[in-house]
Amino acid sequence: MEIIEALEKIEQHLARIAEALDADRPPPAYRYTLAAYPGYNWSSISAEILERDDNGATRVMWHRHIYTRRSNPKYGHGVWFSRGAGRDDDGNAKYERLITFSTMAPVEPLPASVSAGMAKAPAPIATPEPTTAAKESEETPRQRLNGDAALSAAPPIGADSVTTPSPSEAESSPAPARPARTEFFRLLPKAIAAGLKPDIANSLTALSHSASYTEALATLEQHMQQLEEHNT
Repeated sequence: MEIIEALEKIEQHLARIAEALDADRPPPAYRYTLAAYPGYNWSSISAEILERDDNGATRVMWHRHIYTRRSNPKYGHGVWFSRGAGRDDDGNAKYERLITFSTMAPVEPLPASVSAGMAKAPAPIATPEPTTAAKESEETPRQRLNGDAALSAAPPIGADSVTTPSPSEAESSPAPARPARTEFFRLLPKAIAAGLKPDIANSLTALSHSASYTEALATLEQHMQQLEEHNT
Protein backbone atom coordinates (compact mmCIF):
# COMPACT_ATOMS: atom_id res chain seq x y z
CA MET A 1 0.00 0.00 0.00
CA GLU A 2 2.92 2.39 0.71
CA ILE A 3 4.16 1.99 -2.87
CA ILE A 4 0.70 2.70 -4.28
CA GLU A 5 0.33 5.81 -2.09
CA ALA A 6 3.78 7.03 -3.18
CA LEU A 7 2.81 6.53 -6.85
CA GLU A 8 -0.42 8.46 -6.25
CA LYS A 9 1.50 11.41 -4.79
CA ILE A 10 3.98 11.41 -7.69
CA GLU A 11 1.16 11.32 -10.22
CA GLN A 12 -0.71 14.15 -8.47
CA HIS A 13 2.45 16.28 -8.36
CA LEU A 14 3.18 15.73 -12.05
CA ALA A 15 -0.47 16.41 -12.91
CA ARG A 16 -0.23 19.80 -11.16
CA ILE A 17 2.91 20.60 -13.16
CA ALA A 18 1.16 19.63 -16.40
CA GLU A 19 -1.86 21.76 -15.42
CA ALA A 20 0.35 24.80 -14.82
CA LEU A 21 2.03 24.37 -18.20
CA ASP A 22 -1.34 23.87 -19.87
CA ALA A 23 -2.71 27.12 -18.43
CA ASP A 24 -0.68 29.21 -20.89
CA ARG A 25 -1.74 27.45 -24.06
CA PRO A 26 -3.94 29.48 -26.44
CA PRO A 27 -7.72 28.95 -26.25
CA PRO A 28 -9.32 26.64 -28.83
CA ALA A 29 -11.75 29.20 -30.37
CA TYR A 30 -14.75 26.84 -30.37
CA ARG A 31 -17.77 27.64 -32.56
CA TYR A 32 -21.43 26.85 -31.81
CA THR A 33 -24.81 28.02 -33.03
CA LEU A 34 -26.28 31.17 -31.50
CA ALA A 35 -29.27 29.18 -30.23
CA ALA A 36 -26.91 27.07 -28.08
CA TYR A 37 -25.63 30.05 -26.07
CA PRO A 38 -28.37 30.61 -23.42
CA GLY A 39 -28.24 27.09 -22.00
CA TYR A 40 -24.72 26.13 -23.02
CA ASN A 41 -23.02 23.50 -20.84
CA TRP A 42 -19.76 25.26 -20.01
CA SER A 43 -18.42 22.31 -18.04
CA SER A 44 -18.24 20.37 -21.31
CA ILE A 45 -15.18 22.48 -22.23
CA SER A 46 -13.85 22.61 -18.65
CA ALA A 47 -15.02 26.21 -18.17
CA GLU A 48 -16.68 27.67 -15.05
CA ILE A 49 -19.36 30.39 -15.04
CA LEU A 50 -18.32 33.39 -12.92
CA GLU A 51 -21.15 35.81 -13.78
CA ARG A 52 -24.38 35.64 -15.75
CA ASP A 53 -27.50 37.62 -16.67
CA ASP A 54 -30.92 36.78 -18.11
CA ASN A 55 -29.41 35.81 -21.48
CA GLY A 56 -26.69 33.52 -20.20
CA ALA A 57 -23.11 33.56 -18.94
CA THR A 58 -21.27 36.90 -19.05
CA ARG A 59 -17.89 35.87 -17.64
CA VAL A 60 -16.33 32.41 -17.50
CA MET A 61 -13.01 31.00 -16.35
CA TRP A 62 -11.06 28.58 -18.53
CA HIS A 63 -7.58 27.32 -17.59
CA ARG A 64 -7.16 30.06 -14.96
CA HIS A 65 -8.02 32.88 -17.39
CA ILE A 66 -11.23 34.95 -17.38
CA TYR A 67 -13.12 35.42 -20.67
CA THR A 68 -15.78 38.14 -21.04
CA ARG A 69 -18.90 38.08 -23.24
CA ARG A 70 -18.79 40.48 -26.17
CA SER A 71 -21.07 41.33 -29.08
CA ASN A 72 -20.95 43.91 -31.89
CA PRO A 73 -23.58 44.26 -34.67
CA LYS A 74 -20.95 45.27 -37.22
CA TYR A 75 -19.44 41.80 -36.90
CA GLY A 76 -22.77 40.07 -37.50
CA HIS A 77 -25.28 38.44 -35.20
CA GLY A 78 -23.14 36.63 -32.68
CA VAL A 79 -21.78 36.40 -29.15
CA TRP A 80 -18.21 35.54 -28.28
CA PHE A 81 -16.01 35.26 -25.19
CA SER A 82 -12.50 36.70 -25.30
CA ARG A 83 -9.76 38.19 -23.13
CA GLY A 84 -7.00 40.74 -23.60
CA ALA A 85 -3.62 39.19 -24.48
CA GLY A 86 -1.29 42.19 -24.44
CA ARG A 87 -0.28 44.21 -27.50
CA ASP A 88 1.41 43.44 -30.80
CA ASP A 89 4.59 45.05 -32.15
CA ASP A 90 2.59 48.04 -33.42
CA GLY A 91 0.97 48.69 -30.04
CA ASN A 92 -2.45 47.36 -31.03
CA ALA A 93 -4.42 45.40 -28.43
CA LYS A 94 -4.55 41.65 -28.98
CA TYR A 95 -7.39 39.36 -27.93
CA GLU A 96 -7.73 35.61 -27.51
CA ARG A 97 -11.13 34.07 -28.21
CA LEU A 98 -12.40 31.08 -26.26
CA ILE A 99 -15.73 30.43 -27.99
CA THR A 100 -18.12 32.03 -30.50
CA PHE A 101 -21.88 31.56 -30.79
CA SER A 102 -23.20 32.74 -34.14
CA THR A 103 -25.75 32.10 -36.86
CA MET A 104 -24.62 29.66 -39.50
CA ALA A 105 -24.53 30.65 -43.16
CA PRO A 106 -26.45 28.35 -45.53
CA VAL A 107 -24.37 25.49 -46.91
CA GLU A 108 -23.92 25.58 -50.66
CA PRO A 109 -25.10 22.47 -52.54
CA LEU A 110 -22.49 20.16 -53.97
CA PRO A 111 -21.81 20.29 -57.70
CA ALA A 112 -23.45 17.55 -59.73
CA SER A 113 -20.06 16.08 -60.65
CA VAL A 114 -19.14 15.72 -56.97
CA SER A 115 -22.48 14.14 -56.10
CA ALA A 116 -22.06 11.66 -58.94
CA GLY A 117 -18.61 10.72 -57.67
CA MET A 118 -19.91 10.15 -54.17
CA ALA A 119 -22.52 7.72 -55.48
CA LYS A 120 -19.70 5.55 -56.81
CA ALA A 121 -17.58 5.75 -53.66
CA PRO A 122 -17.00 2.48 -51.73
CA ALA A 123 -18.77 1.86 -48.45
CA PRO A 124 -16.96 3.26 -45.39
CA ILE A 125 -14.68 0.89 -43.51
CA ALA A 126 -15.89 -0.08 -40.04
CA THR A 127 -13.96 1.48 -37.20
CA PRO A 128 -11.83 -1.18 -35.43
CA GLU A 129 -12.16 -1.83 -31.72
CA PRO A 130 -9.75 0.12 -29.47
CA THR A 131 -6.42 -1.58 -28.83
CA THR A 132 -5.41 -2.81 -25.40
CA ALA A 133 -3.11 0.18 -24.97
CA ALA A 134 -5.93 2.60 -25.84
CA LYS A 135 -8.31 0.92 -23.41
CA GLU A 136 -5.64 1.14 -20.71
CA SER A 137 -5.27 4.91 -21.30
CA GLU A 138 -9.04 5.38 -20.89
CA GLU A 139 -8.96 4.04 -17.33
CA THR A 140 -8.79 6.56 -14.52
CA PRO A 141 -5.72 6.54 -12.23
CA ARG A 142 -7.86 5.22 -9.36
CA GLN A 143 -9.19 2.36 -11.54
CA ARG A 144 -5.66 1.42 -12.57
CA LEU A 145 -4.44 1.54 -8.97
CA ASN A 146 -7.36 -0.55 -7.75
CA GLY A 147 -6.87 -2.97 -10.60
CA ASP A 148 -3.15 -3.42 -9.85
CA ALA A 149 -3.85 -3.89 -6.15
CA ALA A 150 -6.63 -6.39 -6.82
CA LEU A 151 -4.42 -8.44 -9.13
CA SER A 152 -1.63 -8.59 -6.56
CA ALA A 153 -4.00 -9.52 -3.71
CA ALA A 154 -6.27 -12.00 -5.51
CA PRO A 155 -5.53 -15.74 -4.99
CA PRO A 156 -4.67 -17.79 -8.10
CA ILE A 157 -7.63 -19.40 -9.87
CA GLY A 158 -7.86 -23.10 -9.15
CA ALA A 159 -5.11 -22.92 -6.53
CA ASP A 160 -5.86 -26.45 -5.27
CA SER A 161 -5.05 -27.95 -8.66
CA VAL A 162 -1.86 -25.95 -9.35
CA THR A 163 1.25 -28.12 -9.56
CA THR A 164 4.38 -26.66 -7.97
CA PRO A 165 7.07 -26.35 -10.68
CA SER A 166 10.36 -28.10 -10.26
CA PRO A 167 13.48 -26.02 -9.40
CA SER A 168 14.71 -26.25 -13.00
CA GLU A 169 11.34 -25.11 -14.35
CA ALA A 170 11.22 -22.24 -11.85
CA GLU A 171 14.69 -21.03 -12.86
CA SER A 172 13.80 -21.12 -16.57
CA SER A 173 10.41 -19.40 -16.14
CA PRO A 174 10.54 -15.62 -16.82
CA ALA A 175 9.54 -13.25 -14.02
CA PRO A 176 6.02 -11.82 -14.38
CA ALA A 177 6.00 -8.44 -16.13
CA ARG A 178 4.98 -5.42 -14.09
CA PRO A 179 2.02 -3.34 -15.30
CA ALA A 180 3.15 -0.53 -17.60
CA ARG A 181 1.93 2.14 -15.18
CA THR A 182 3.79 0.67 -12.17
CA GLU A 183 6.99 0.23 -14.17
CA PHE A 184 6.74 3.78 -15.54
CA PHE A 185 6.54 5.38 -12.07
CA ARG A 186 9.26 3.03 -10.79
CA LEU A 187 11.71 4.14 -13.48
CA LEU A 188 10.77 7.84 -13.62
CA PRO A 189 12.42 8.87 -10.28
CA LYS A 190 15.53 6.86 -11.23
CA ALA A 191 15.68 8.62 -14.60
CA ILE A 192 15.37 12.05 -12.95
CA ALA A 193 18.13 11.15 -10.49
CA ALA A 194 20.29 10.02 -13.44
CA GLY A 195 19.92 13.40 -15.13
CA LEU A 196 16.60 13.34 -17.01
CA LYS A 197 15.51 16.95 -17.63
CA PRO A 198 12.28 18.10 -15.90
CA ASP A 199 10.65 19.19 -19.17
CA ILE A 200 11.20 15.72 -20.62
CA ALA A 201 9.74 14.13 -17.46
CA ASN A 202 6.68 16.40 -17.76
CA SER A 203 6.21 15.53 -21.44
CA LEU A 204 6.44 11.81 -20.67
CA THR A 205 3.80 12.16 -17.95
CA ALA A 206 1.55 14.07 -20.33
CA LEU A 207 2.12 11.33 -22.92
CA SER A 208 0.98 8.68 -20.42
CA HIS A 209 -2.34 10.54 -20.01
CA SER A 210 -2.93 11.40 -23.69
CA ALA A 211 -1.78 8.07 -25.18
CA SER A 212 -0.93 5.17 -22.86
CA TYR A 213 1.51 4.16 -20.15
CA THR A 214 2.89 1.49 -22.51
CA GLU A 215 4.01 4.13 -25.02
CA ALA A 216 5.32 6.45 -22.30
CA LEU A 217 7.25 3.57 -20.68
CA ALA A 218 8.90 2.64 -23.99
CA THR A 219 10.04 6.24 -24.50
CA LEU A 220 11.27 6.47 -20.89
CA GLU A 221 13.31 3.29 -21.30
CA GLN A 222 14.99 4.80 -24.37
CA HIS A 223 15.96 7.89 -22.34
CA MET A 224 17.23 5.64 -19.53
CA GLN A 225 19.46 3.78 -21.97
CA GLN A 226 20.84 7.05 -23.36
CA LEU A 227 21.53 8.35 -19.84
CA GLU A 228 23.33 5.13 -18.89
CA GLU A 229 25.50 5.31 -22.01
CA HIS A 230 26.26 8.98 -21.32
CA ASN A 231 27.12 8.41 -17.65
CA THR A 232 29.43 5.52 -18.44
